[in-house]
Amino acid sequence: MPQRSIQVKTLRGGAGIVESMEFTCDEKIRGIRDLIDALFQHVLYDEEPLFIGDEATMLDLSAAPADEILNRCTRYYRTAVSLHELRQPLWQVLPDLERRRQVSSVL
Repeated sequence: MPQRSIQVKTLRGGAGIVESMEFTCDEKIRGIRDLIDALFQHVLYDEEPLFIGDEATMLDLSAAPADEILNRCTRYYRTAVSLHELRQPLWQVLPDLERRRQVSSVL
């Protein structure tokens, strides 16, 4: 999987040191930016990730217990959400959850 290298200035022993950090690919996540923004506005509103890679799941991004995330997802997406879905990469699960939310609002 492609990775990106980013130069980051860190503080170690009071001195600013520039280091290179490797990040996993986020190409698929960038493709669903609106869905990611909605997730953090309505479900994971108490989290502030610095980076979200393509393999990130809801469980990876939140310190909340799984049952709390399930409840928040169920309320926002207006559909039952499973623990299995919380373990899927966001780029796979969010489009489906959003589709189900849209369908439930029509009913």
